[in-house]
Amino acid sequence: MQEAKYSENEQKELILKLKKDLEIEGFKTSWQDPFFAWMHGEPLQRELSDQDTGDNFYIYSLPFPNVAPFDIATIRINADSRFISFVMTFYFCMVLENFLKADKFNEIFDRHDNDWLLKLVDYFTDISDRFSLQWDIEYDEFIEDSLWGNFSFESVEDIIPLIQTIKDVLHDRKN
Repeated sequence: MQEAKYSENEQKELILKLKKDLEIEGFKTSWQDPFFAWMHGEPLQRELSDQDTGDNFYIYSLPFPNVAPFDIATIRINADSRFISFVMTFYFCMVLENFLKADKFNEIFDRHDNDWLLKLVDYFTDISDRFSLQWDIEYDEFIEDSLWGNFSFESVEDIIPLIQTIKDVLHDRKN
């Protein structure tokens, strides 16, 4: 069975509507990646003209847990010709900043794998199970833990409950 293909205009309309609907629900969104703004010490640009909009946007300012020493967490919503993608990423940069030797990096990677990642996975288990999300881990110049999933255009209405559930879990566990 071949997946439906959606035109660029359909993708753009969907992403604009989804962004607007999330803003109506009280979420703060941006076309600019908050991680890259943070990395470069730049202010987050929240508004762009319709000509500058892309196929993805970001949700920021959610009260993420302090269960691991990540520096920043982002949520990205992306539309392509086949589906809507959700990606919540936790970036670990500063814990690696002062190490030059490989053995120190390996110690941090081991601590990440055996402690921090397990805490994040545990924290979001109910959400990942409920919305069929998966974890992906990348080790590069920093560590990225991403909880992600794809949604069909027909099930796009699941995105707002997903984001609301994350907000509710973050709020409930904070109190």
